[in-house]
Amino acid sequence: RMKSYSVTEEYAGRKLGKYLLSLLPGLKKSLLEKSLRKKNITVNGKKANSSQILNPGDRIEIYFSDETIEKFGPKTKFREVPDLKPVYENRDVLVYNKPAGLLTQGDESGEVSLTDIARGRIGSGDFRPAPLNRLDRNTTGVVIFGKNYKAQRKLSDLLQSGKTAKTYLAIVKGCVSGDQTLKDRYKKRAENVAELSGETEVELNFKPLKSGKDYSLLEIDLKTGKSHQIRAQLAGHGLPIIGDPKYGDRGENEKFKKTYGLNHQLLHASNYAFGKGEDTELTVSAQPDEMFKRIESDLF
Repeated sequence: RMKSYSVTEEYAGRKLGKYLLSLLPGLKKSLLEKSLRKKNITVNGKKANSSQILNPGDRIEIYFSDETIEKFGPKTKFREVPDLKPVYENRDVLVYNKPAGLLTQGDESGEVSLTDIARGRIGSGDFRPAPLNRLDRNTTGVVIFGKNYKAQRKLSDLLQSGKTAKTYLAIVKGCVSGDQTLKDRYKKRAENVAELSGETEVELNFKPLKSGKDYSLLEIDLKTGKSHQIRAQLAGHGLPIIGDPKYGDRGENEKFKKTYGLNHQLLHASNYAFGKGEDTELTVSAQPDEMFKRIESDLF
């Protein structure tokens, strides 16, 4: 039996082998290579190799039995999944407001992920949902799943065509007085750290919704979607996100942790629009969590 997975924008640029080992952490590299040689795993219906770079919308077909998929997949039991209700759902689309601390997709740790929750809700048929967008573990907000092959393909095509709009909210250190556009050169180091010194151009726009002497609440329009892009770009331009352990201001983070118990960055994916400008446009949104709202209220 064949299982099909559609590569989302967030995984573009990743090698096929690494993607498959994150999807099926129990799969040994030797069996992975053998499966690729024998075309038990293909990309867009064609023979592939583990070093192949993935593109958004690529369709990965895995010709394994359900038992084999289960054996090599993350060791997660649906009874352990938290009770998380979707913020939007119809027959084709499922949308969650991901809380901080929850993985979007499973990894080798075997922890429960948002994808496990989505699969538990959709059921155990042939289709295995994958997120159309991915958020860092400690970023909150909108994550979207297609509920069937047709919906997943359509949404992936819209992502690839650029007919999407992604809006985030962030509380940063620094006073912002006007709208700004940031364009930088980006690269990702092996240590999972983004730098503004690469060959890939990244861009975002932002405007202050609220601003005080020391802090600002920003609405961010993300034009490109690279891993850690918002966090790295804002920090690189002197506007570190409060609570960000990797790119933030250590002294500020300690202050907010002591005062509020904050242990994650105040970055929230608030709005996602598919099919921008079309009659069938779908826009979904989610509110920040209570921690974000409390700190926003106190600061502004």
